[in-house]
Amino acid sequence: MTFIDPHSGLIAAAIAGPTLLILYLLRLRRRPLRVSSTLLWDQAVKDLQVNVPFRWLRPSVIFFLQLAALAAFVIALARPAIQGPAPVADQVVIIIDHTASMSAAYSAAETGDVKTRLDEAKHRARQYVGQLARSSGISGGRPMIQVVSAAGHGRIRCAPTSDTREVIDQIESIEPTDQAGEGGEPGVSAAIRMLLSAAAKGEESIQQSRPEVVAFSDAPLPADAAAIGARLVSVTGTDQNARDNAGIVALNARRDSADPGTIHVFTRLQSASPQPRPLAVRLLVDGELALAREVTVPASPGDAPVSLSIKHAEACTLIVTIDTPDVLAADNTAAVQIDAASSPAILIVAPTTGDKPDPDPFLIGALESLRPRQLRTVTQGAYERECAEARTDGRQPWRACELIVFDRIEPAAAPPQATLSFGAGLPLDGLRLTKTDHPSSLRASRFSTWRRAHPALRYVSLDSIVVAPSPSAIDIDAAAETPAASSIVALAFGPTASSDNAAIIAALSPPGQPDSPRRIVVSFSLARSNWGPDHSFPVFISNAVEALTGLGGATSARSWTTSEPVVVRPAESAREVLVFTAEGGDTIVTRVQVPLTDEPSEPLNLGVFPRSGVYRLSGCEQPVACINLLASSETLLPQPRPSPANATRAVPPEVAGAWSNEPRPGQREVWHWFLLIGVGLASVEWVLFARGMRG
Repeated sequence: MTFIDPHSGLIAAAIAGPTLLILYLLRLRRRPLRVSSTLLWDQAVKDLQVNVPFRWLRPSVIFFLQLAALAAFVIALARPAIQGPAPVADQVVIIIDHTASMSAAYSAAETGDVKTRLDEAKHRARQYVGQLARSSGISGGRPMIQVVSAAGHGRIRCAPTSDTREVIDQIESIEPTDQAGEGGEPGVSAAIRMLLSAAAKGEESIQQSRPEVVAFSDAPLPADAAAIGARLVSVTGTDQNARDNAGIVALNARRDSADPGTIHVFTRLQSASPQPRPLAVRLLVDGELALAREVTVPASPGDAPVSLSIKHAEACTLIVTIDTPDVLAADNTAAVQIDAASSPAILIVAPTTGDKPDPDPFLIGALESLRPRQLRTVTQGAYERECAEARTDGRQPWRACELIVFDRIEPAAAPPQATLSFGAGLPLDGLRLTKTDHPSSLRASRFSTWRRAHPALRYVSLDSIVVAPSPSAIDIDAAAETPAASSIVALAFGPTASSDNAAIIAALSPPGQPDSPRRIVVSFSLARSNWGPDHSFPVFISNAVEALTGLGGATSARSWTTSEPVVVRPAESAREVLVFTAEGGDTIVTRVQVPLTDEPSEPLNLGVFPRSGVYRLSGCEQPVACINLLASSETLLPQPRPSPANATRAVPPEVAGAWSNEPRPGQREVWHWFLLIGVGLASVEWVLFARGMRG
């Protein structure tokens, strides 16, 4: 047996031992005797104290009990320890899962109080921290504790510390979220990956010792957890309500292409119950009840698709709710925002013929078939004059137009509106045309491949389209060194005048929104191909107009999940965008400054909203932001299950070597044993002393 803090024990022994002896030496031993008066005894006692200040100790059981109890307390103060497996590592990582399913409510069996799984996780984590406060690590010192929260991503709440008060404060500060685990995996997966990444990078806090990882979650641990020896503390509530949940796992809305005043709402419901379950589904339009329907959802993991249709021509917020109460409220409501039934105003810039614009007739016909709110054709000279006057007046040119179509015309500067170009590029890196006099430019060419899943080319067949002579290539490589490079996507490829397989159609999208293009460039004019009279061309024009403007015959709704960033377009004169709480009122949740740029409609990232709801916006083009959970993995309320032994993912040996679940050699403190012995001896001494006094 060794002592971790022998100096404290020696100092205590040096003070307490002599003190006990001195008290016994100075104490007078008197026998009870009844006398008639104490007057004659006062002088005798004074003489005795002066002449015999010290007296020999008389052996007694009480004295030895006091001495033994004092020795036990002194030894406990010196923190005795024995060799053996350490109860904990020098560093402990506590992971608290606070995904949406951790907000599932249940009744505590012992008290009947309504609690959530997150409440239970915090309670058990506090108990575990209390155990760590009474334990020692491998080196004999107090273990260093680190707190990590896990939802859509992992977040370090505090650096490794032995201050248990700070650790408990950080655990209490973890708030519930409506987020799902990344990629449908358990919420702790993001935290596990973050710890593995830190170990692979050789961070000092990880490499100092083999950390012990303890996760408090309602979901099974990912396969990576086995490689680092992580332990799961399951918090799933009680069995009787563990499957009492149903929710909305998908929601979208779209205006009818033939009747834009009709909105079709598509949603999908799922239940965690092992039995079919009836649900009351309601559709609200701007908070007013529009439809109600009874739907029966099959047993888990089955789902029930639901389609609803309403007549509403104005812009509105559509909210689908489940009125049947269950243990998780976050997935009972989902909302989307849809624009008014409107067609765009389109401006065509075409070459001049006899002082008048001369656009391609097939292009005019396809655009007119969309029934735009306004369709205007101007020459390049008129277009540039309006742009120059607008710059002089400090206003946006052609502000009334949502889309500008350039037919064989390249403008001097790219306008802020969405653009569609035929036979000419745009003055932007990556969207200029590469022209050449190569002999191969005289031959005809066909499309070799195209992105059929892109919104602009959906249901568009280009197999029979011939371009003669070969078109120019779109110089996407010119933007390789610019920030916009990742936003430019080639939509169609084919033989060109400068390459055997180059981009013929390309799109530029805002960062992080590849399916929401702002500019589309077609490198050839319609007169040089048979695309104009082909049935696929009107389909392409319809897709392109809708994708570029968000308006047209069929308009899709907008919403975000709790795990993806919200990107909006600020208003023209706005200097900041304000986000107000989803519960209503004037409480500001987020305030984001609008950067000063030459592009007034540059998208603005508001970040990730971890709680679902309909947030009111100020300073941007759209009035609200609809944030939804829509995660089957959370609606089904994950239940713990053992991970298969062969499911462990490959982890680098040097990382796995830093994390181990094997017993760690160290010192086990036994001071609490001596503390109990001392308390027991003191209790026996008190009983004997009390009995002697009564005798």
